[in-house]
Amino acid sequence: MPPANALKRRLCHATRKALEHAMGQARAGQPINSIGAAVQRTAKTFGFRVIENLGSHGIGRALHESPKNISGCFDPTDRRILTKGMVITIEPFLSTKSRLVIEAADGWTLVGVHDNLSAQFEHTMIITDGAPIITTQH
Repeated sequence: MPPANALKRRLCHATRKALEHAMGQARAGQPINSIGAAVQRTAKTFGFRVIENLGSHGIGRALHESPKNISGCFDPTDRRILTKGMVITIEPFLSTKSRLVIEAADGWTLVGVHDNLSAQFEHTMIITDGAPIITTQH
């Protein structure tokens, strides 16, 4: 395990909070962009950035299904609405310096700017009229 320090602990705490706040928006009838708005607000509150080219998505028979590209930032052009029975991930990606990442030559590793730290937490859930049904554990 990498050594912890105050910045790493704060980044992980903020990312968990972003997940919690975004999950609070995960209700049938809510706009999908309210998820990104919650993540973005939380990142800003803690002084971190959202990695804009990574986000949440639907889950079904395949890993990335509709709704695709659920942004971690508020997108006023996204008019989609969460519906009862949808199965989605919410996975905020917060960082100390990067707003974008690129894929490394190995086809797996994602890289931000030099000396950037990033954190991501994720849950998969079923959208209901009330609180979502969480299907994953931390």
